[in-house]
Amino acid sequence: MAYLPAAQRTLDVVSPVTIYRQIGRRPSEVYVDDAMTAAEAGRTARHRLKDRVYWRTRAEPGSQIQDRPGGTLVVTATGECYPVLLSEPTPLTAATAFTHADLAIKADQRAIDQLVAAGSLVAAAPRRRKRQLSRPADRMFEDDHPLVVDALPAGVTPSDDRVRVARFGTYWARGARNSAR
Repeated sequence: MAYLPAAQRTLDVVSPVTIYRQIGRRPSEVYVDDAMTAAEAGRTARHRLKDRVYWRTRAEPGSQIQDRPGGTLVVTATGECYPVLLSEPTPLTAATAFTHADLAIKADQRAIDQLVAAGSLVAAAPRRRKRQLSRPADRMFEDDHPLVVDALPAGVTPSDDRVRVARFGTYWARGARNSAR
């Protein structure tokens, strides 16, 4: 299994908790120029950033929330493990383009504190995952697709574990097979 940094906090889910699981991406309204300056749509910057698209679902009792460096994970009762957000996702803006991920992690930590205070989560010993960490789905949606959906769109899965990562000499490639095998 791949290495994961140790959890900073682990909490058992006592009552259902709303979580947001990535199901893909959509083009954002933020562009970045060659000097790494973010701007809203309509500027001369040519590199368009992507917003992540999320499915609003629930973590049920028996699951565990693990607050780790880099984000929050859910480990289900069956040992599945996948990254989630606990706070409502927000779209990228020019002001937050380069700090968006850090702001989301801090919002998740505040959400954990609120859920602990409400009694929905309780401190627990870390549970080992029985399966590989699921890779978030990377499907591209159209520009006007909602940022959060309550039901999975037809043909969309919440994880993309079919993508293989192979090593070729000194670099890694997604979606490739190692011909040396």
